[in-house]
Amino acid sequence: MEQVAKHKGIDESVNIELPPDAFEYVWSWFWELHSKRQSGMGENAISSSDIMAWQSLSGNIIRPCEFKWITAMDRAYLGFKAEDHKKKQKKNKAKAK
Repeated sequence: MEQVAKHKGIDESVNIELPPDAFEYVWSWFWELHSKRQSGMGENAISSSDIMAWQSLSGNIIRPCEFKWITAMDRAYLGFKAEDHKKKQKKNKAKAK
């Protein structure tokens, strides 16, 4: 899992708990979906239709609990990104003064 974190560009200073090996396939699915995420002014949430299309094209069958896990992972990811963005803005404002 450590190699997955490094490959995905997760900052090692960030304290996150990676899923147990039994759920590694869901973690992998999340990153596959993440790589196809829509973005505009920022990253958008992975939509249900995106998940359904990915499921159809990949041949993977997502159970309701796995769908909930993926959407929870996505909310956590977007929350982290939003918080990180706020910190960077604050830091940039401090530098500008």
